[in-house]
Amino acid sequence: MRVPRDRSVVVTARCLNDEAPRQVLAQMEHALGPLNGRAVVLLGAAYRANAGETRHSPALVLARLLLGLGARVTLHDPHVYPTDPELRRAGLAELFTRDLAGAVAPAEVLVLCAAHRDYHDGRAALLALARRATQVFDACNAWQPGDAAPRQYAGIGRGTRTPSAELVADVVAGFRAVERGMANEVAALVAVLNARYAPTPAEQASIPEVRRLAATCPTGCVLVEPGEVTLPEGGSGFRSALVSCSAGGIFSRPPTGAG
Repeated sequence: MRVPRDRSVVVTARCLNDEAPRQVLAQMEHALGPLNGRAVVLLGAAYRANAGETRHSPALVLARLLLGLGARVTLHDPHVYPTDPELRRAGLAELFTRDLAGAVAPAEVLVLCAAHRDYHDGRAALLALARRATQVFDACNAWQPGDAAPRQYAGIGRGTRTPSAELVADVVAGFRAVERGMANEVAALVAVLNARYAPTPAEQASIPEVRRLAATCPTGCVLVEPGEVTLPEGGSGFRSALVSCSAGGIFSRPPTGAG
């Protein structure tokens, strides 16, 4: 089964994630001003909170973009090591440290890239070490706006108005649609692999087993059951590209016999 790139929930999500660092940088410059020549520390080189996995980490891409602007960049992460192959592949190993005090002491701008407990629970100590920092950009919603006071704070998803009930309902419905579309695509992939490589029932994978294995992920991965994607028409008019792909694409329904 050959799926066009723009019809795949998985590929669409990957493309959106790959573009995220550029969007973060644009928001940083809008909120904080020019970053050329400024000392910027990225807190969290890992892909997700409280883990050391760096594959596909947006922080590494953001670091390269900042370097391209002429910023003086340092990366810190308590869960990652300087020998990490992704750091080396990105040419960032020399800019990485596990020494928090050494990382934040010269920084003018703190950028929260991974919501590690170390940065949340140790916030007061971190800010005490970062005496020169005047601005905080929260790219992972690790803090609340008042947590950085008296420093300037800006971040992703920090609007200036309370969202309407219609928008909240549309976002929740959209999330459920993406969950279901993702499950349908996984079910379709399992069916293809079974047909191609598992000729007997004893060798074939099942969706319940795939869901069980996904649930063993230490970060709490949940794969819902395949089913028809339903997306009630909301009143806000908001619909993301990923929701549109899930609700209007070839994976809006489960493959025949999924289960």
